[in-house]
Amino acid sequence: MQLFGRRYRVDWAHVVVISIMALMSVVYLFSARAVSTSINNLILLQPTAILVVLLYFFILPQCFISEEAKKSATTPEGAKTPMQEIVQELPRSGTLAMALLLYALLYERIGFDAASFLFIITSAFICGERRPHVLLLFGAFGAVFIVYAARFLVATPIPTLFL
Repeated sequence: MQLFGRRYRVDWAHVVVISIMALMSVVYLFSARAVSTSINNLILLQPTAILVVLLYFFILPQCFISEEAKKSATTPEGAKTPMQEIVQELPRSGTLAMALLLYALLYERIGFDAASFLFIITSAFICGERRPHVLLLFGAFGAVFIVYAARFLVATPIPTLFL
């Protein structure tokens, strides 16, 4: 594709996926607004749909790759291919999935706040954070935020240990 005297390669798969996501969020928003315009029904849906559309317009230009930029970007010797990187990340992804499963199974037994704290610390450690003070502070603030946000949004009582 040529635009303004430059040749571009279009990543059509990416364009299609993000376009479908943006379109579906807008359709869902219009469908919800057609049923009810009550603030209680749209308090999360409308800002989320607006955010999805804004992100769509930020991501869309990245789907057009200049041929000059592609030629100038050379890969160094010994660089990993995308498939090698995916295979290398599979154990980490599996470990994160197991941590999420444990979180879902344990939050009723040990409390939503304690389970959230442990899950945040575990997932940050799996993703590479090693400083204990950062892990503890991030876990504590994250757990407090998650518990109070859940209490604000969900009417049913949530079992907690400390909060």
